[in-house]
Amino acid sequence: MAEPILKVRDLTTRFRLVERTITAVAGVSFDVQENEILAIVGESGCGKSVTILSLMNLIQPPGFIDPASRVLFEGRNLLELEERELAAVRGGRIAMVFQEPSASFNLLFTVGAQIAEALRIHRGLSREKALEQARDLLRQVRIPAGERRARDYPFQLSGGMLQRSMIALALSCSPSLLLADEPTTALDATVQAQILALLKEKSSAGGMSVIFVTHDFALIDGFANRVIIMYAGRILECCSSREILEQPAHPYTQDLLKAIPRLGVFKDEQRLYSIAGRVPEPGNLPSGCTYAPRCRLRFGKCEVEPELLRAGGNGKKNHTVRCWLFA
Repeated sequence: MAEPILKVRDLTTRFRLVERTITAVAGVSFDVQENEILAIVGESGCGKSVTILSLMNLIQPPGFIDPASRVLFEGRNLLELEERELAAVRGGRIAMVFQEPSASFNLLFTVGAQIAEALRIHRGLSREKALEQARDLLRQVRIPAGERRARDYPFQLSGGMLQRSMIALALSCSPSLLLADEPTTALDATVQAQILALLKEKSSAGGMSVIFVTHDFALIDGFANRVIIMYAGRILECCSSREILEQPAHPYTQDLLKAIPRLGVFKDEQRLYSIAGRVPEPGNLPSGCTYAPRCRLRFGKCEVEPELLRAGGNGKKNHTVRCWLFA
């Protein structure tokens, strides 16, 4: 197998509070192959967004990344680079679609000008050529009248259009790795499908790898190659998207899938399944397995936190799960 484009090892991100320090991401490790789409799935508050912000070294005080963490991109540890070196990587080699696009654009400049600026900085294009490509990118992400919208300011666009503009900005320099934090949340189903198809095409034809953060299992079917299930800042399960949907191993993954509403199921006939309790706060984690207080299969050994283990059997050599049921 070819060398991964990204290697993440023991990524740990903490936040200093007045009286204590809490851990939002705890010892996360994974690889991303070239052309691969890796989905990170979990409930809100599981550490998904903090994880990908940490990959770009964008954690601001009072947050900090543990010095033992390593994020190796094309052989270099991004966490050890100087700010000038990081600036050359961000937006060029690695791009990011942030969860809140309205906070990612400068309200004083047009959307087209901001996309063109990235092309001028990272690709050295002339002003005219950069603006032309910016308009073309807006058309690719299905913004109607893209040429006219390129002259609009961010506050003149709807939430969905601004989200698509953010995606156009992220794709502008043909990055090797795209970090997408719930990039289709503000889009309707039709445009959502079009954007996913565009990202899939860029990955397969353009050699772009994608880390796709979502809480929606419906989006990963037929889109992602592999899936990571996160909970309380830890990876609980990792395998192919087909396996996660057809043969989920961890009780948390099984519960998430059971909680998805399905056509033909009505509440007067059958109650929708819901997981008891809620995701624990980072500063108040239970001892042992972090999912144990909500787990229907917990037993005595769950009082000790498990490591990532091979699920084993049925050809699942690349299927890892953090659960004592598979020890």
